[in-house]
Amino acid sequence: MGLFNNNYGVATTKRQVLINRYNSARIDLLIVAIATAINLILLATGSDTYFLFSASIPYAIGFTARYMCGLYPEEYYDGGYAAYDFFDPSLFYIALAIGALITLCYVLFFIFSKNNKVGCMIAALVVFSVDTLFMLWYYGLALEMLMDVVFHVIVIVILAMGVHAHYKLKNMAPDTPPVVDEYGQADGFGGESYKPDSTALRSADMTVKSRTLLELKAYEHTIVYRRVKKVNELVIDGYVYDQYEARMEMPHVLTATIDGHDIAVGYNGTMSYATVDGQQAASKVRWY
Repeated sequence: MGLFNNNYGVATTKRQVLINRYNSARIDLLIVAIATAINLILLATGSDTYFLFSASIPYAIGFTARYMCGLYPEEYYDGGYAAYDFFDPSLFYIALAIGALITLCYVLFFIFSKNNKVGCMIAALVVFSVDTLFMLWYYGLALEMLMDVVFHVIVIVILAMGVHAHYKLKNMAPDTPPVVDEYGQADGFGGESYKPDSTALRSADMTVKSRTLLELKAYEHTIVYRRVKKVNELVIDGYVYDQYEARMEMPHVLTATIDGHDIAVGYNGTMSYATVDGQQAASKVRWY
């Protein structure tokens, strides 16, 4: 059964980091599609609730059509209903159908970008960039739209990083297989290579205010992945072994070797994760 219940492998090599970055971009496409679909459903049911993390064009089309059909309460209209000639309500449902088709495009980008089919990822990047420009034109730089603008920028960056990761993978030399001696053992005594322990950067201040992103135990070591102010730390047995500093988090991985075991923690754009010797040990969805 192994050390952990989930036994699918997740390598911590540079190649795997790039693969994770590409897959993270794909997952973000799916999140955009789901949030946009929820917004269209809320619009269809007459709700004024609006989810962030969604595409702007589908919602704006439905919102405008709903307004033009007189489907909002009378106080939404200057001069009341009498001051307007409204369109037939069927226009609103046509607009919702158009919005649904645009949303479906993001689902298709997610599906067909699998296995490093970067053409769909590039198309998604272009479509979402157009969506962002439309949002800035339609809503302007209103303060209440700031979070939506920030979200759109983050998604564009993640998609661009996904495209970049694909081309880095494409140009990367294939992994070199281990050298095996006449006894069938890999380089190193007993079939194992010697792995020196990583040097700790400093002792971790466990009294400082922090946010624990993941915590687990492996091979009698306590592993903590946490954020202190704008620094993410890999803490093992009370010592910081690796760190990542950024005001706004992007996908990253922190690594260390302890007692010959490779330990990695990181963020792939949607969740925190930890791996030990290439096996996924823990993961947790990140909502903020």
